[in-house]
Amino acid sequence: MESPLPVSLQGLVPDDIVALLQRHIFSPSSPVQQLRRSATILVQSASAYATPLLDAESTSSLVPLLSLGVSFGIALLVLIWVYRMIAFWTRLALRAVFWGVVFAIAASVYQRGLGNCMADFFGAIGKVVAYGSFVKDIWMSEYERWEAQAEATRAARR
Repeated sequence: MESPLPVSLQGLVPDDIVALLQRHIFSPSSPVQQLRRSATILVQSASAYATPLLDAESTSSLVPLLSLGVSFGIALLVLIWVYRMIAFWTRLALRAVFWGVVFAIAASVYQRGLGNCMADFFGAIGKVVAYGSFVKDIWMSEYERWEAQAEATRAARR
């Protein structure tokens, strides 16, 4: 039996494509048709098991479960929507900040010149490194103080 689809396609697509579809899609021995037959058999066998579950007597107990599942599904969809909205606006804000910084740097270079901007940049980097060294010195002195206190506590316990 020939499928009506290739006949209806004959005026729309070239004949070689219709023949290709007939040979590879609509042929009874094609993998697509074998998959369709397997799916049909699977659905028919599953319907024999699903029919008793969907009787009028048992569906009344399924209604609360289905409504709970639908409620969870809707809640999940809303949460995903909110997450995507937050991600969109955060991404938009960060892009605006990034391009604002790029514009500010370009305006500074245009107004003051590249040499002055580089001098300011390296001066700021030097101050950040000096501050980092200062914080490291404080941290190391506090670390040594706590180590000495811990050693004194261990010595007092002996």
